[in-house]
Amino acid sequence: MRALALAALVASAPMALAQKVLVRAAGGKWVPVAAKQVDGRIEFALDATLLAGGKGTIVIDPPSWMKLDDEQPPEVTGFALDGQPRELKGPFDLGHVARPPSKVEITFADRDNPLDPASLLVRVEPSYPDRPQSEHRFTGGADRKQGTVVVTLPELPQDSYRVLVAVADASPQVNRQRVEVRFSTLPLILNGSFEQVTAEGKAANWSFGTWSSNAETKYKMEVVEGGVAGRRALRMEGLAGSLNMVCSQTTYDVTSGGEFVVTGSYRTDGGCGLSILAYDAGGKELLYDTRGLKPTKQWTAFREEFKVPPNARVVIAPRSGSKGVSWFDDLKMVPK
Repeated sequence: MRALALAALVASAPMALAQKVLVRAAGGKWVPVAAKQVDGRIEFALDATLLAGGKGTIVIDPPSWMKLDDEQPPEVTGFALDGQPRELKGPFDLGHVARPPSKVEITFADRDNPLDPASLLVRVEPSYPDRPQSEHRFTGGADRKQGTVVVTLPELPQDSYRVLVAVADASPQVNRQRVEVRFSTLPLILNGSFEQVTAEGKAANWSFGTWSSNAETKYKMEVVEGGVAGRRALRMEGLAGSLNMVCSQTTYDVTSGGEFVVTGSYRTDGGCGLSILAYDAGGKELLYDTRGLKPTKQWTAFREEFKVPPNARVVIAPRSGSKGVSWFDDLKMVPK
């Protein structure tokens, strides 16, 4: 069988053996086309009215097993991470993980046409060329109606990752199925030690402001030396007026939900606190919890626990509503 297309190409047999030529006409119907062999090549003429928008697929000598009208991609019949079966619905997002999966296993099956191993695409993004790369293998039955792709992941540096696996069937339409697995090994709170600063001198990954104020409000929020985890720390100073100083960060990687712990260190001569908020995908508030922290002149560790449902957007906000100076440093968030 050989097939060529104005938009696609399928081939399997020498042209000298060609006996049947079919073209997929507008509307999806396969129409035979008169052809002849001349000097080892096959010649035929196409009626432009058969083609939709000047595009179409031509199949030459389709094998007996090929179902030309197949427009359905292969199905995903099995999915496992590190040998543990998981339910797959759309992109599979693990969110934050302390340890990423080392093996992704996906089984594909097609009722109509065999899988095409040559179409297999496996991609891990981002890629680090100077580090060990992922490996993969494809195994399938004799009829290739079912096949399993196993992707083995190396040790990965901290980042947000996407593992893409795609395979097509051997139909003229090249129906492709794709699976995405996403996960993040980044800390749930980025730059919790306030060591990374922007060109403007602000803490990277954090937002600064007030949640309420009046005309007399005066305050300072800055990242300066004097931290407990490194050189720098967050310094809040309330000077006058209505004070509600907030430094906040949002994390989107709490896909599994559950119980979490926020830890850090602080010191304050006027009083401060930590607000933990959570929202669903539509912006509905799921949690608003403010924990007060007692005045202390020495760096003091704190630990706060909270619980959120799956796929919550969580906001962590050190804050102060008092005159005086408050410091925060070494903020971390981990599953309990």
